[in-house]
Amino acid sequence: MPYIQFQRTDDDSNHRLHLMLDSGDILNGKYNLHMRMKNIGNGTAKDIEYAYQWDNLTKCHDRGAFPVQALSAGESQIIEVAFEHSLSGTEKCTACFILRYRDLLENNYTQKLTFNFIRNSSKTLSLENLTTSSPEFTPKVATNV
Repeated sequence: MPYIQFQRTDDDSNHRLHLMLDSGDILNGKYNLHMRMKNIGNGTAKDIEYAYQWDNLTKCHDRGAFPVQALSAGESQIIEVAFEHSLSGTEKCTACFILRYRDLLENNYTQKLTFNFIRNSSKTLSLENLTTSSPEFTPKVATNV
């Protein structure tokens, strides 16, 4: 079973999102984050795709292929994740990547990478923490031939 784990990289330990007011007086900004993703499971994860949830998980967009398409057991990659974010008056907000992938036997897995931000000032969000859920397993549907 593959199991993808995410960690912040040492060089990006102080992640900040600087926001600017748009024409509708809503704070917007683009967030770039470097992370290490590692397959800590015993099987290969392949065909990795993802969806992005934002606005405290009320909106979702299917993004298609993830920057890394496969990870063998024990393999790791450093990736850059970039996304845009809006903030309207809240002190904390949450965004999430929903990963979908398969193993070599075509079983399906779903995992969530959740970003929790805290507002430090009127125009700055900091990444408070990120969490990775355990993989949810869906076995391949058997076909009779």
